[in-house]
Amino acid sequence: MSRSNSSEHTLSVFRYDSEKEIFFQKSVQRELRAHEVLIRTTHASLCYTDVHAKHRGIGLGHEGVGIVEQVGEAVKSLRVGQRAGWGYASTKQSCIMSVL
Repeated sequence: MSRSNSSEHTLSVFRYDSEKEIFFQKSVQRELRAHEVLIRTTHASLCYTDVHAKHRGIGLGHEGVGIVEQVGEAVKSLRVGQRAGWGYASTKQSCIMSVL
């Protein structure tokens, strides 16, 4: 199983400013952590949840699929090159929204 190297990655999210009625990009650059997976997005979608999220100024497009690019050292269930997907989860666990 391929593991992450210590290179930094840019994580980005698009947010909607309801007062200005525009989308803007917010990004952060940091290293992949032990329990994280870097996925190159190939397909993403918006759903009705995004209609509500848009007015709260949070990131849009929380469902998608892609190819695993790197895995953190503690990740056991995925490997580089696999297809992976994600969806909305209402938990307190870390996600891209909490890093940005």
